[in-house]
Amino acid sequence: MRLRHRRIAWIGGPLGSTPSAERFHGYQAALHSAGIMPDGVMIRHDAFSVEAGLQHAHDMLALDERPTAIVAGNDEIAVGALAAANELHITVPGDLSVTGFDDTPQAQWTTPRLTSVGQPLVGMGRMAVETALGMANGVQPASRHLQLATTLNVRDSTGPAT
Repeated sequence: MRLRHRRIAWIGGPLGSTPSAERFHGYQAALHSAGIMPDGVMIRHDAFSVEAGLQHAHDMLALDERPTAIVAGNDEIAVGALAAANELHITVPGDLSVTGFDDTPQAQWTTPRLTSVGQPLVGMGRMAVETALGMANGVQPASRHLQLATTLNVRDSTGPAT
């Protein structure tokens, strides 16, 4: 899906968090592959919380050259970004697209419904149990780091750049 956004902000979790760092790396890689230079003014790291999303989105949406899209490091941050847009009378997805990560149940209950990256929680749980059982039987895992494929669940919070 090509939505033609060029000013894409990032509001992520704490820098010391491995999931936050990996998600931020994905954001940077996506910008790079689209030929977009990251703008430091539109990159924020904070807690994985609604409050952090609200504060940072509010600040970025008040810029003269505000983002047309916000990528949030989790759904809680995205909920805060949606709230900031609502407070500033910025329509989502008309004037701003917002995406989250984790595809929590609340993603389907926001207004508009949140586009979010889903993780294979069942697969992750299965891998954890298999690894733990193997280690209990003396089998060391082939790797200490496994990645499973994610899915983008497109809902109502994303649209083309205006």
